Amino acid sequence: MRIRPQPHQLWAWLVLVALSPAAASPVPANAGAQEPLRGDEEAITLEVPSASTSPADSPAPTQPAAEPPAVPESDAAAGAAGEESGQPSSAGDELDPAETLVNANRAYEAAQYTQAVEFYNQVLEAGAGDGRIFYNLGNAYLRNGQLGYAIAAYRRAAALRPRDQEIAANLAFARKSTRNDLAPPTASQLQQTLFFWHYRLSRSELLRLLVLANLALWAFLALRRLHPDSEVVRWLSMVALILVIAFGTSLALRLARPSRVAVVLPQEIAAHSGNDVQSVVRFKLQTGAEVRVVEARGNWLRIELPDGQQGWVEHQHAEVVVDG
Repeated sequence: MRIRPQPHQLWAWLVLVALSPAAASPVPANAGAQEPLRGDEEAITLEVPSASTSPADSPAPTQPAAEPPAVPESDAAAGAAGEESGQPSSAGDELDPAETLVNANRAYEAAQYTQAVEFYNQVLEAGAGDGRIFYNLGNAYLRNGQLGYAIAAYRRAAALRPRDQEIAANLAFARKSTRNDLAPPTASQLQQTLFFWHYRLSRSELLRLLVLANLALWAFLALRRLHPDSEVVRWLSMVALILVIAFGTSLALRLARPSRVAVVLPQEIAAHSGNDVQSVVRFKLQTGAEVRVVEARGNWLRIELPDGQQGWVEHQHAEVVVDG
């Protein structure tokens, strides 16, 4: 008697096998990882080697800085951090990412959060960072009172590690510190449930799964030529084809229509009716507000609120984060 595998069992098996190498992080976490935030607890500290500071060892910022620096042209903001610290930027020098990461951890533990921000940005500019470095950068920004930058860093960390509960907890903690009554741009709960792989997997994980599913599909098609009457092979081929379509469509949408979110950096900015400071002010946004980017034109961004209102803000006042 032939055993007929169920499609949902094959689906789960393939996803688990594919995700096993993807779960590893280039930067190992501390041996004693702390619990995620609960209620009014303070922000979680570092999750990188040699970092062991407890949240109680350094006070969390009560309010963001009065005047956060203007958003730098570089996406990682290393230049602005260097100017704030009063030390020359070493972006042009050859850096050792491992040594810079150690310096970043030491600066954070010594409550020198401006320098920690600079060092973490240098690690990211060197291409040696991952979601955990963005997470630590967000912690340093939050301790330094730069709420908008912290939320942007946490969003980038979440895009790379979408199932990390600690990142999600600190992002939620930072959002509670804002003075905006705006829901962050996100898909509905129904969409997240029906298309869970699209929202629960990072872009790199989707790519790995697509490659594996494609290889499996061709392997099963080759087996069907050898065993044309095998119902097991036929089921496996069908499941592999479904996975290729699902992962391929999701990855194509991520690349063709990425979701862009602008995070407000200063204490307050005005959204104008046009891309001109002399135009009518439609509404105002406070630091940490997250709004959907509709269009970019020169040094201006056209943004949209959850209720459909649109306005233009200067690019230098917002950090644009591409989800996924």
